[in-house]
Amino acid sequence: MSESEYKSFPRLEYEKRWSRAQEQMEKERLDALFITEPLNYNYFGGASPSFSYARWTIVVFPKDGKPTLIAHQFVEESTRRETWIENIKIYKSLAEAPMDEIKQVFKEHGLTKGKVGTELGYEQRYGMSYNDFLKLKKTLPQVKFVDASSTFWKLRMIKSEAEAALLRKSCEVTSQAYEECFETIEEGMTEKEVEKTFLSAMANRGASRPWCFINSSPVNYPVISGAPTSQKLKRGNTVWIDGGCNYGGYWSDFCRVGSVGKASEKQRKMHETTLKLTQLCIDMIKPRVKVADIAKVCEKEAKKMGVELTFRAGRYGHGIGLMLTEPPHIATYDRTVLEPGMTITIEPGFVTNYGVFQNEENILVTQKGHEILSKASTGLHQIGSKAS
Repeated sequence: MSESEYKSFPRLEYEKRWSRAQEQMEKERLDALFITEPLNYNYFGGASPSFSYARWTIVVFPKDGKPTLIAHQFVEESTRRETWIENIKIYKSLAEAPMDEIKQVFKEHGLTKGKVGTELGYEQRYGMSYNDFLKLKKTLPQVKFVDASSTFWKLRMIKSEAEAALLRKSCEVTSQAYEECFETIEEGMTEKEVEKTFLSAMANRGASRPWCFINSSPVNYPVISGAPTSQKLKRGNTVWIDGGCNYGGYWSDFCRVGSVGKASEKQRKMHETTLKLTQLCIDMIKPRVKVADIAKVCEKEAKKMGVELTFRAGRYGHGIGLMLTEPPHIATYDRTVLEPGMTITIEPGFVTNYGVFQNEENILVTQKGHEILSKASTGLHQIGSKAS
């Protein structure tokens, strides 16, 4: 295996990320970023995020100069193969966070009196314990650590062409799995058997970490995020599947609905209403549109249609990328303005006593409009039985 096969992206991809980060640090008047959260570490460093809390993975990224990566000796070889960062510091002990190495790196970059941004705010998680953070501040008493969550999200929300390609592939795999699943499942199967069919279809196409939620009767229609059960698919009910997978580090997340046997008039009409409302929101997606305005239109149009949005997720969509859900939120409280490269979902929905109706889509914002990445058919799938 060649060395390049360990790399997630070409060097140019990371150089662009580093350049954009330095521009953002200049705007935010930051001297550096102190990166500890596993996905931020992966985004900027290229190396695999830690699989436990026992080892700290860190990137110190100065506004002026090249970044330095700090990792444990256990992952030294894999880290050197995966990362494009040339300056790597290795620590040995797991007894405490590598304060000596961190302090030395700060000295090398002239940051011992700097203003340094780290993961202290909105939808970020600091990759060290609170006690470690207190110790870090004592170790570097003249460094001012500040919240840089807005900096991280301004960078990560805009996907490159290489990232978009992985999101597109993740959605392609999931779309194909949906088609296979709805063609295969039958009345009388359990939700767990449906889950196995769907997850296997994704795994067989090269996906990693496939997942899904399922509900299939009035007993569990309201249980949106519950695990599949031994409950059997029964004629007259609907089957709602929300699922996706990871491909090359990037996620898919969308849902489709089927009826067991012929759908009732009420089920058919609600499905059509869901499709219409979802499409109205999608039609708004283009650069310079406020996500809050999409949410407002969603609520306004639902009211005009005489329906209540009862899929109470607190938003009508979300960003997607290295995380299954990430900013922005398609909600009236979110001030994000869409830009080319953003990837979002649209997912207004209805939880009723005759089914869950939702047609979530994954969408890439393009220069002039948008591209729907989730291409699975949107009709109300009819699930039959062996007897039929």
